[in-house]
Amino acid sequence: MQRCEQLGLTLLNFHPGSHLMQIAQEDCLARIAESINIALAQTEGVTAVIENTAGQGSNLGFEFEQLAAIIDGVEDKSRVGVCIDTCHAFAAGYDLRTPEACEKTFAEFGKIVGFQYLRGMHLNDAKSAFSSRVDRHHSLGEGNIGHDAFRWIMQDGRFDGIR
Repeated sequence: MQRCEQLGLTLLNFHPGSHLMQIAQEDCLARIAESINIALAQTEGVTAVIENTAGQGSNLGFEFEQLAAIIDGVEDKSRVGVCIDTCHAFAAGYDLRTPEACEKTFAEFGKIVGFQYLRGMHLNDAKSAFSSRVDRHHSLGEGNIGHDAFRWIMQDGRFDGIR
């Protein structure tokens, strides 16, 4: 975050990490939030943007509830956000293959995390199967998600202005 501050960058996108099965998941999510608090206290003007994961191995951040738990532990809510990677979401079990599935998935995101925290999108198709928890990106429209999700996202006003 300090390097971002030095470079005049306002957003730092990162994956939250893994719990390595050594501590309880809830404790790990609390530690991630505390680490974000420490980093934010040492910088000004940089927002911590947590990217969802596919849930491969012991990675955290693949469930919207996990992202919300991290955000809940961050003291300065104005300097924390989320980046949704569509491949990761699909691999984690959030269906995006049809407009109806997209609506359901993002309604769930809005209810659990909140669109006020959405700061970025990584638009990727998926080589991996739905709910496989395997992180394998593919070119848009060439994987298991297909074109419909990306058309839907581009036409939904909730994503206007997302970087």
